[in-house]
Amino acid sequence: MPDWKQLPVNPPEPNFDNLLAVFQREIPDRPTLFEFFLNDRLYSKLAPQPEGASEAPYAAQRQVMQAYYRAGYDHVNVLVPGFEFPSHRTYDTTTISMNTGGMISNRASFAAYQWPDPEAADYAILEALAIAASTKLDCNWRASA
Repeated sequence: MPDWKQLPVNPPEPNFDNLLAVFQREIPDRPTLFEFFLNDRLYSKLAPQPEGASEAPYAAQRQVMQAYYRAGYDHVNVLVPGFEFPSHRTYDTTTISMNTGGMISNRASFAAYQWPDPEAADYAILEALAIAASTKLDCNWRASA
């Protein structure tokens, strides 16, 4: 029986091509994990931060990146300031349905949704995290590196 309290010792090197293979209905080189988001308790467990680290620029995103790496993911989500999707979701410490707070339920609500403008986003976080030039950013509106 695995010890779920034990942190991974030697996670595999991330390979974004594994995730792309899954998206393209191909067979990846190894089992491929995918989550849009984990949770704060997991981030803290997988990537404990030294005292005062939360004051550093983009400290929360750095912790998320380290947690995804230590858990063996081939990707990490980067939340770009100014490119958030509005919702009616409420946050607290209890578990909620991911469907709670949804704003699109039919064609009319889809048409009325206030989509974020990619040109208004602040992409400085990508440079600060040193991933803009070396990671594949597969978006319709921005070319892959």
